[in-house]
Amino acid sequence: MSSIGERISDVRKARGYTQDQLAERIHVSRQTISHWENERALPDFESIKQLSQVLGYDFSSENEGIASRFESNVSGADNPLSGDFSSENGETTEKRFEPKTAGTGGLPPADGSRRGRRGKWWALAGVVCLLMVAAVAGWRFSKRAVAEIAVRPLSPVAYLTTLDEGPEGWAATFVFENESDVPFLPDHVMALYYAGDRLENKIKIPYSELSQWMDGDKMCRGDTPLQRTFSTDHMNMTRIECVLQGTDDNGHKLSAHASVELVKRYPEDAQPQETLGLPTFEDYKTQYACGLEETAAGQAYLNVHCTENPVRPSFIEETGDMPMWTYTIRAEELCGAPFTVEKVQEAFFADGGYVDRKEYTAADLNWGDGVIGANAYKEWMGGLPVQSLLGIGITVSGVDANGNRQAFYGYVEFSNE
Repeated sequence: MSSIGERISDVRKARGYTQDQLAERIHVSRQTISHWENERALPDFESIKQLSQVLGYDFSSENEGIASRFESNVSGADNPLSGDFSSENGETTEKRFEPKTAGTGGLPPADGSRRGRRGKWWALAGVVCLLMVAAVAGWRFSKRAVAEIAVRPLSPVAYLTTLDEGPEGWAATFVFENESDVPFLPDHVMALYYAGDRLENKIKIPYSELSQWMDGDKMCRGDTPLQRTFSTDHMNMTRIECVLQGTDDNGHKLSAHASVELVKRYPEDAQPQETLGLPTFEDYKTQYACGLEETAAGQAYLNVHCTENPVRPSFIEETGDMPMWTYTIRAEELCGAPFTVEKVQEAFFADGGYVDRKEYTAADLNWGDGVIGANAYKEWMGGLPVQSLLGIGITVSGVDANGNRQAFYGYVEFSNE
């Protein structure tokens, strides 16, 4: 016979409830439902009653293990409310106890009755203690550190391109990283292909395949970022979503995801004012590293530049035969004044002008409080499949240690050679 935890889980799923929905119906937390189903804690009788009412199933018969603790302490010869009683003529009769009210001359209860009541209270106290121990154990488990798993696309938008000298289509590359000190064991990566809101296709990559590209058996902080590229030539697709699932070393089952929009062509009517920086790609190239001489005393100055310009196509193991542009952008303070980054923008340009942008906060880039110290620098990496782009204009804006609000510019230039 299945346990009470297994039965709660089976019936909940059969009735179409999630743990969150069931917890809301019976006024407990989702963690409590999880503890019951995994038998890290047991529901009390009131909770069993509520479960039975909400799920339409009698769980009381499944909880004999708890009930027996009460019955074993209030049954037998010491319990005046149980057993058969013989009359003077030897016939078995049922003994009934009627409550005594004041003034009726009733006698005090017998010692056996008192012992029976004491037995009930001791049994109840025992169950309460067990539930408290289980709750503390569950609380301690819930307080254990949880791994922080990130899934990021190299670009949030993929434009129509030629796939490996074949048909036109899209390619989206996702990066997977563990940003915590808790090791994480991936179970699988799932790529979901959508046409509007309708799921059209999915591809599952198991751990056995993912592990070939990992530094070790598990994903750990500081490992080489894991990358996977997914492509499609189905013209009705509008989005690729990537999901990573697995379990960390503290037993938490985790899921992280990100998505890439699939666009058939660059916008024709994009207006320069849609960017927060400069209107054209040439303006970014002109403004790069300008203004250092005019920087006033006490002001910060950031040299925002790509560590290698122009960026040429390269091939990485994760993307096979698909050429990629990968780049590193550095924001370096040169005037001895700390600078707090509030926003970073990448504006994408093609022959027709501005086509798209991405915006980040310091937290998005894992820069902590966003402060670039005096004569220090911070970096971020990016990449995307080779396509018809001129480059990216970079804007880094914020405030220096003396309250001066400033913006600095840089660029990434793409080459097809």
